Amino acid sequence: MKTKRFLTACSFLVLCFIIQGCFQQGAISSLAEYKEKRSGLIEKIRGETESLNSQEKKASEKFEILKRQIYSESLPAAPLVSKPFYDVKDEIANTQLYKVIQQMPKGSILHIHPSAMGNLQTAIDKAIASKNASLTNGLNKTELLKSITIGPEDESIVDIWPEFEQIFGRMHGLIVNYPYEDYLYDAIEYFATKDNISHLEVREHSPRQEDIERYKRIEKRLADNGIDISIRLIYCDSRRPESGESPDDRCAKLRQSADNAISLMEKYPDMVSGFDIYAEEDKGLPASLMADLLIEAKQKAAAKGIEFNLYLHDGESIFPISFNAADQFDKNIPKYYNNNVIDAYLLDAKRVGHGFELAKLPRLAEYYREHKICVELCPISNQLLRYFKDMRNHPGISLFNQGVPITISPDDPAIFGYQGVSFDYWAAVMAWDLSLADVKKCIINSMEYSSLAPPQKNELMKKWQKKWNKFIEELAL
Repeated sequence: MKTKRFLTACSFLVLCFIIQGCFQQGAISSLAEYKEKRSGLIEKIRGETESLNSQEKKASEKFEILKRQIYSESLPAAPLVSKPFYDVKDEIANTQLYKVIQQMPKGSILHIHPSAMGNLQTAIDKAIASKNASLTNGLNKTELLKSITIGPEDESIVDIWPEFEQIFGRMHGLIVNYPYEDYLYDAIEYFATKDNISHLEVREHSPRQEDIERYKRIEKRLADNGIDISIRLIYCDSRRPESGESPDDRCAKLRQSADNAISLMEKYPDMVSGFDIYAEEDKGLPASLMADLLIEAKQKAAAKGIEFNLYLHDGESIFPISFNAADQFDKNIPKYYNNNVIDAYLLDAKRVGHGFELAKLPRLAEYYREHKICVELCPISNQLLRYFKDMRNHPGISLFNQGVPITISPDDPAIFGYQGVSFDYWAAVMAWDLSLADVKKCIINSMEYSSLAPPQKNELMKKWQKKWNKFIEELAL
């Protein structure tokens, strides 16, 4: 009886403390106390940022002024980030904020596809100058550009993905005629010299030995010309079955691709650094159906002393997450759900491409944060492929505020009408109201979560820090 009374008393005391705590939380007695608690709450719930020194704080004040100027010039209901990028690109490029972001040392780009990262205007000019009718198909310069980019002329297309995929085929002759190695060289040179990028990780579709050698030549040419940028390739293949191909057939091809990737990783450890499976998720094989071949590939690579790092395109979807689907392993493509961000976690992906579906799963996002799985965000790509009309609604800011490591990348900038990654940073800053400290965090993430070995990563960071200090010094003036 005494024990029972003791427990009852303890329960009563606990309840009193809870009530007292709740009462104290709401019982603010002055505006000064309210302001203090408000400031403390914001610090607790905001995303992880980088600390700033005194000079960086001065630069941050200038950065905020540039942002506020743009906000004040936009209609409250229709800022630039709510409009299609192709309609406001020139307006964005003319802002002082864009010019500052372009000068900013941005570390690494971790998510980009090679055929769509160069200058398509130059490719068209070269095709027209060649007078090769097979390259131009009788189209003039404007018509050619419209055929290989996504713009206002595509607004009536209900499903943009088939058009997007066909563009790659239309571009092929133009960029090969460039010629292709020069096209890649010029694209990477632009990243380094015009957009202040120091490291690039390229998603290369089923590369062969000659493709790897091409990038090695490009890297040497850049170095010989005094351009300091490192390159790594991520071997990738498509999750989308070809016409008449069964899911089993596609998995068999992916298994062969994984074997090829291991062979190239073994031969070119300083160039090939990971594996990816990409293409439109909502019409392609789910990650759960490819789990066995990826687990097997990891084991094969480990037996050779190779780390088979996964950088999977997952979570780029308009389908819901489903805990109720009974057909997740029946070797069919799901028609109504996408759980790929769950499987990417289980398969120990180092980074996840796009990954915005993760925002639907806050508990899983905690695991991503704890296990340091980085999400490669591509805001303009996501808008123009119609996942988010208004970039303020992009879940990237939710992931950032939950502490999930994020980076900013351009995905396929040439098809979206631009080069570099500065437009994507501008969109993220203005849509999510990122501070200079927030941007600095994303940039540092781009280096920390790169596939470089620790010594190379440290060297990259040191070089970036020198550039960053100079940038801050000039901005703070």
